[in-house]
Amino acid sequence: MGWQPQPNLMKIIIASNFNEEINPRHTHSMITFISALNNMKCEYDYYYSDNHFTDKLKNEWIHDFLQTNATHLFMVDPGLSWDMRGMVRFLNVIKKGADVVSGAFPNKCGGFGVHIKTEDNYPVGLEGENYRILEVNSIVPGFIIFKREVFEKMKPDFSTYVKPTQFGEPEKVITEFFKTGNTKISEDIEFQKKVQEKGFKIFLEPNINFNYTGKKTWVGNYTQYLLGSPCAL
Repeated sequence: MGWQPQPNLMKIIIASNFNEEINPRHTHSMITFISALNNMKCEYDYYYSDNHFTDKLKNEWIHDFLQTNATHLFMVDPGLSWDMRGMVRFLNVIKKGADVVSGAFPNKCGGFGVHIKTEDNYPVGLEGENYRILEVNSIVPGFIIFKREVFEKMKPDFSTYVKPTQFGEPEKVITEFFKTGNTKISEDIEFQKKVQEKGFKIFLEPNINFNYTGKKTWVGNYTQYLLGSPCAL
């Protein structure tokens, strides 16, 4: 399928924000995620912010990520929690060498915000040992991991801006992968389109049980959604 298996010692940067009270379910899920990374002997680090999950923040995370030797950037919404088995499947696809891998979670509109890629009206996907995934044209962000090469290859195509500094910090020249000041999902969808134009593919691990907590809690699993069955964590 053209993937290059990842080195045994992957390093994942986990990027999230806490601009409201901490979600206990999310914290528990992160603990299970870290446990899975340790079992895989995978290095990891954290980027946490108390700012809103804006395009500006994502640009800064990508900038800082590219200054490290990390292999992957995982951006995750703090309102999400998930099951361990689903996360292990998600990590397995990453280890196989996929460019971008996402998870689909339920939202207040009653759907999952996924646009599956099709050919002759049939979903496009891949199946192999320990994975069965779908290719997507676009997906609502919130649980998505990018391989380093995606940003490195795309970086020359975007403009830059200088982040104001304070207390004698060196200037940061930030690549504007996402247009600053824009908090709409459409900007993420536009970026995903550009990712695919560069020859990368975005995959979905559909079989993850998610809780999404906002003003209320939505529960769902995209595989079960497609099959028309209810799902609960």
